[in-house]
Amino acid sequence: MNMLRNRLRRLQGKSVDAQPANHAEDRAASSQSDSQQADKPVEAQSVNQAECEPTIGHSGTGLDNDTLECSANSTAHSSETAPAEQAVAAGSSTASLLQLQLSALPADEPFAEKWAELSVQLAQNEFGSFLLRSLRACGTEAIGMHAFGEWQQASSFLNAFHPQSSADPTQFLFLDLETTGLGSGTGNVPFMVGLAFWENDGFTVQQALIRHPAEERAMLAYVHRLTARFTHLVTYNGKSFDWPLMHSRYVLNGMRQTIWEPLHIDLLHPSRAIWRNTLESCKLSHIEKMRLGIVRIDDLPGAEAPARYFQYLNSGDPGLLEDVYRHNEIDMLSLVTLAIRFGHLLSNRDVKSIVQQPNEPEEMVRTGLWLERMGCQLYSEQLFQLAVHVPQQRTQTLMLLAMRDKRMQNMERALQLWQRVVDTESIWTTHDQVEAAIELSMYYEHKAKQLEQALAYAETAYERLREIRPGGRRSAQQQQKELEQLEKRLNRLKKKCRGTA
Repeated sequence: MNMLRNRLRRLQGKSVDAQPANHAEDRAASSQSDSQQADKPVEAQSVNQAECEPTIGHSGTGLDNDTLECSANSTAHSSETAPAEQAVAAGSSTASLLQLQLSALPADEPFAEKWAELSVQLAQNEFGSFLLRSLRACGTEAIGMHAFGEWQQASSFLNAFHPQSSADPTQFLFLDLETTGLGSGTGNVPFMVGLAFWENDGFTVQQALIRHPAEERAMLAYVHRLTARFTHLVTYNGKSFDWPLMHSRYVLNGMRQTIWEPLHIDLLHPSRAIWRNTLESCKLSHIEKMRLGIVRIDDLPGAEAPARYFQYLNSGDPGLLEDVYRHNEIDMLSLVTLAIRFGHLLSNRDVKSIVQQPNEPEEMVRTGLWLERMGCQLYSEQLFQLAVHVPQQRTQTLMLLAMRDKRMQNMERALQLWQRVVDTESIWTTHDQVEAAIELSMYYEHKAKQLEQALAYAETAYERLREIRPGGRRSAQQQQKELEQLEKRLNRLKKKCRGTA
């Protein structure tokens, strides 16, 4: 546990006192200024080890001379091989299901002491061996703006991703891979599998490592047996990368029949839906910094992890993997924190005291649109109202909300938003202004039956479009086609106004 606290200290760049966290005070402080929240990380909190002490999974005081068998609600604690933190081996409801034996690496193993310093143990099953590192994050600890214990409440609202399901906090498995490459081909091997799950009032984080390809089958067998406990999988870009890669590794190792079919929650997709235009990047490391208050200190970039692993293969020195372990560990805890954030958003209630309020109008609108798609209309409408009352904002944001209101038959607000777009003063005319004028023209022609007004807006759209130079997404040919369509609209409206149409 001390090692985990050191990780949190280094992650936040602040000291951490071993005392219970006051998260009500944290939230109050974090709500003082939206801009401050985006730039200033919230101090990590920790508690005394006894407050989330895992169940001892074996007799004796250490792992040097004991071989362990994992069970569902037991965790292995080593005071000899892992003096700086708790070593946890989480299993299924019965020891026979996981069929895993844990022990310290033999004393004559090269670099055995360094492996012990990393709290890494030798894991063995009928397919061979691999290495397993485990740690605990108590529910009252936190990185960034959310305590891990908030998961117990927030997780229930993540069922909105799969409305037919009803999972409790212990049925979600978090997964993140470190691989030998970035592709999806058969040569790309996950050399480290990061896993996290909620048990005993805290999160267990496990990191399975293979020292050579022959250990992959044993590791995959362990991961498969562990997944039998869970119904949901939570990843970041896992639908496109992590889980398909795991699937292919199972097939290549002749384990097709063992492939788990979870209810998958890929948090990259809601992240893109909300932040794709308001943040520079939708990488997890960027979102955690800008929206979760997590700042990594001296973190190894994920793209450099393969090179570190190959250096380890050449030298055998596990010290080269310390930064990889830490990077993956933070990825897992950051993913948990992001899941908590989305769970709070999906609670369909006023969550300003729980999560950071979006401070950019487009983020307000996109958050509201995403919540609406997920069936959470109450909080989404609050966000729409906040966005509407921002005096100056991008025409793209106004159009985004206006088109939503048009679909929902909220024409009163849609008309107001389109008019704001048309009236927006800018150095150059935008296509949003043209489209808003066209929408107003169509409304007054077909709904309000005010032909003179419809004609005026059509003329405005035509003049604005002529002011725009072709380029970007619209070619000169496409713009000419749009001008011709507007000319037809103008001619039709003029005939209607004369009563000759």
